[in-house]
Amino acid sequence: MADDLSIQCDQLFIEGEDDDIVDLVDVGDNTVDDEIELSLVGRIQSSRAYNFGAMKNTMNQMRSLSKRAIFREIENDLFIIQLFHWKDKEKVLNGRPWCFDHNLIVLQEIPKGVQPTKVVLDMSPFWIRIYDLPLDCQSSRSVRSLAGKVGEVLEVEESQ
Repeated sequence: MADDLSIQCDQLFIEGEDDDIVDLVDVGDNTVDDEIELSLVGRIQSSRAYNFGAMKNTMNQMRSLSKRAIFREIENDLFIIQLFHWKDKEKVLNGRPWCFDHNLIVLQEIPKGVQPTKVVLDMSPFWIRIYDLPLDCQSSRSVRSLAGKVGEVLEVEESQ
């Protein structure tokens, strides 16, 4: 039986022109584009194993999303979150940083044409509050300059 299988495998070959090109851009599927547009890739920054199912259930309960998100594990410690409305995606992104079991969850959008496994997950936004800043140093420009020493400044909230 193994010999028969071996003989059949030896007889397999692909016929046709080697220069046939299929342009997938022309075949584009808008449904898939929409799913990717509303998806995020994520990783839990931890050296320990974690329960993916527990993380998925916890994350679905944390925010009031219009519809439960779908979590797909695609690689060890790497997953995709598929959301179903742009407002839900905005809530998740604006709610960062997220954590599970005291570990940071790094989330990023998936750029068009990039495999999720190739998305760099090395940064996550954090809110920073600066106490007792002298009044003459509370301008947006001064705060940006000071906060810029920690990392990239995305937004400065004006004091009330």
